[in-house]
Amino acid sequence: MIEKLKEEVIKKIACGEVIFRPSSCVKELIENSLDAQSERIIIELKEGGKKLIKVIDDGIGMSKEDLFLSIERYSTSKLREIEDLKRIKTYGFRGEALSAIASCSLLRIESSQQDGEGYYIEVKDNRIVASGEIVRQRGTTVYVKELFYNYPVRRNFLKGSYQEFRLVSEVVKNYLLSNYAVSFQLKNDEKIIFNYPKANSLKERLMMVLGKETFDSLLEIYLENPHLTLYGFLSDPERIFLPAEIQVIFFNQRPVRSGVVRKAIYDGYGGTLVGKNPNFILFIDTSPEYLDINIHPTKEEVKFIDEKFLYDFICQGIREKLKIEKAIEYFELTQELATSEEKKESLLVEEERRLFWQLHNKYILTPIKSGFCIIDQHAASERVLFEKLLRSESLEKISQPLLFPLLLELKPEVFFVIQQLKEELNYLGLAIEIFGENTIAIKAIPVDTFFSKEDLKELLLEIYNNYKEIEKSTYEKRRELYAKLIACKGAIKANQRLNEREMEILVNQLFASENPYFCPHGRPTIIKMELTEIDKKFGR
Repeated sequence: MIEKLKEEVIKKIACGEVIFRPSSCVKELIENSLDAQSERIIIELKEGGKKLIKVIDDGIGMSKEDLFLSIERYSTSKLREIEDLKRIKTYGFRGEALSAIASCSLLRIESSQQDGEGYYIEVKDNRIVASGEIVRQRGTTVYVKELFYNYPVRRNFLKGSYQEFRLVSEVVKNYLLSNYAVSFQLKNDEKIIFNYPKANSLKERLMMVLGKETFDSLLEIYLENPHLTLYGFLSDPERIFLPAEIQVIFFNQRPVRSGVVRKAIYDGYGGTLVGKNPNFILFIDTSPEYLDINIHPTKEEVKFIDEKFLYDFICQGIREKLKIEKAIEYFELTQELATSEEKKESLLVEEERRLFWQLHNKYILTPIKSGFCIIDQHAASERVLFEKLLRSESLEKISQPLLFPLLLELKPEVFFVIQQLKEELNYLGLAIEIFGENTIAIKAIPVDTFFSKEDLKELLLEIYNNYKEIEKSTYEKRRELYAKLIACKGAIKANQRLNEREMEILVNQLFASENPYFCPHGRPTIIKMELTEIDKKFGR
């Protein structure tokens, strides 16, 4: 028998659609603050938001009547008629967020429309359990305590406090980019993670968030069409670092996920990426009537009226900006064959004395009795460094001091993690000291490593990206993971030219390793070609 669901059950189902972790709760509260014309937003967390989420703003506030109505489902100040769905210019419009939060937390809201008199309500299980007058400044403060206290299964599915904090910080970062005229502060467990003042432009805010070095690696792009405008920044193909630090897409100032836009961006780069991931911060503006943002309660997915046109507009625009034409494959064999006979003879005499050759500055060729070996110089160097890092028990043997310390400015969330792990990294030869706010000094690096300043930044970013695994691992497992990352970033690079002596040393070190045939990530280091196999290729 079909029965109509009770209101209590409906609210719990709705809560699961809108609020599913601390970051989704923070997202909804920030959007409310921005819609209230706030110029300053402060987000405070305890245990990554699982214990407490507190959002303070200086917006227009709510009257007593609106405050009491705000927790009712489908109560909103942003939508009146069905036609308004075609003209949405605010972040919120569904009237579900506060109601959903009220059904799965202990909620307190304080608000005032002017300095002085204000009101508060306290809510449990969607029911107001206390209310009254207070004295406060203009604006609104929302306290969300014990998220999912009445949903034990959902609460058990939350990640560790740090992982939840990290997801919240990514959400906050999205909104502080698209709202550069608003100041944002984020605190976690009483510690200020970042505090960005108002900026005068997107460029200024990006410089604050990314740092000068990363910002300088970006190209500005502007495309215009009667239906679409695209503005933002993306990586210069010649200066793409691994991994990408930031990839965000905004539609009408709203951070969204869009497979179509993402594919258009990557395809726009053509063959220049070669497995790399570019940074991009792109703002796409269009008339609200061309955009459906009502696909999902979270409003993170959107659909443009003509997705094929959207793809072509972005892909072609990026190609034109980067001056990328369709790749034409060709061989320079005729140029190779044009070498003079005398030069060939002198080269042959020299080659007879050699045991190692470098191919395209990536691979080492060396003959053996039954044929020859091809060695991947980067993978081989990774294996040698990895085992050396794990074998060494003396810091003096594994660490080489730098004549001048390298100063690195990190993103606040990366700085926060490295600050926790610097002692463990020191035991692997990477000596780190705190130099200032979000700045560290690298005073020593592991011996036999090839680190540029950018390599070190990439290494620390990789450690940050692997923090979830690091956090739950034993010390020995963590040490092995650090060694893998250090070996990968500090090894001899592909496209790095080696002389014969350097190749000989590397090959000898590789074959002295415990496992010379694979790099720490499992890729092969050596390919052996038998002479009989080569003979078959030539029909012998």
